[in-house]
Amino acid sequence: MIELIIFGLLSGVGGMVLGAIIPLLFKNVSDEFNRLLTVFAAGIMLAVTIFDLFPEAFIVVREVMEVKHDIHLVLYVFGFALISMIILFGLTTLIKIMAKKRQNLLPQKNHKYYLTGIILMLSIALHDLPEGVAIGVSYSLQASKGLSMAILIGIHNIPEGFASALPFKRAGMKRHKIVLLCGLVGLVTLVGAIAGYYLGQIDPYVDSALLALTAGAMLYLVFDMFKDGFAGKRKSLLAFTTIMAIFLGIFIISVVSGV
Repeated sequence: MIELIIFGLLSGVGGMVLGAIIPLLFKNVSDEFNRLLTVFAAGIMLAVTIFDLFPEAFIVVREVMEVKHDIHLVLYVFGFALISMIILFGLTTLIKIMAKKRQNLLPQKNHKYYLTGIILMLSIALHDLPEGVAIGVSYSLQASKGLSMAILIGIHNIPEGFASALPFKRAGMKRHKIVLLCGLVGLVTLVGAIAGYYLGQIDPYVDSALLALTAGAMLYLVFDMFKDGFAGKRKSLLAFTTIMAIFLGIFIISVVSGV
């Protein structure tokens, strides 16, 4: 359990804080650079989802449920994945609506940046929960799988920390407060990791459902990040960065898993 806590802290808090520090070191940071980091993070998560979470979900479901027909296997896994995508979309939309309704409570100076930062931070905190669950469930199956997942999610969290810190920096918030906020958001990953580990211990059926749900949540997150990232002008560079990130994700999964 201590090992899992370390994985969760380094992946969640470490990744978010490291990412938050980057824009604080520079006077001006362009939106194009932010988009570049966004698609890089999305590429990493796409590799995790396609080459780790979904295959693991199929393996566990096949073993646990003794599925005879592949179509039943596909329907089970993608059914749970679709459910989690719908739930995450609904919660993300709700966060944006609630934040805009309460925007009168924010400082009037640089109001736009504060609102953007809060929406981003709350959305990332929501996404960090299934990411943490992915670490916990993977760890419950095999320690090396948990390590692989923690490394990849930690790398993915660096651009998320960057994106969270940038609006608050532009709003004029003090540096130590920005780092503290990003660190607190990163703790959600640790909570998810511990929850995922214990839930995975209850029953193999729970394990299989959690893997499918987490894979769906990751897929929604990837789609959301690509939507924002590819809004930039340098689409060729963004596409190249995405491909390199996918290759990096596959490489880390292969090395850590001993494939």
